Amino acid sequence: MFYIKNAVSKDCTLDNILNNPIICLKLIPNNMAKNGKVGDGHRNGAVKGRSQVENPRTGLMTKRNDGNGRFMDVKTTGGKFKGVRTEK
Repeated sequence: MFYIKNAVSKDCTLDNILNNPIICLKLIPNNMAKNGKVGDGHRNGAVKGRSQVENPRTGLMTKRNDGNGRFMDVKTTGGKFKGVRTEK
């Protein structure tokens, strides 16, 4: 896949731009990052309406609901929940 980007060269005079604008265009490969396909097994972006905080007694991460502040789940395998922001 390619996209068109303006290229500055000695051939890009005002006369050439008006008569033959193709001379002043350059094709560059499109190597931009992509989100992938729907259903490929991973999330694009963060989980909304959730946060996580470390329980000081157990050292495990606990997920909270931002709306009412209730604790929802505890990650028993250690580490953090994927895609959920961490409170400070």
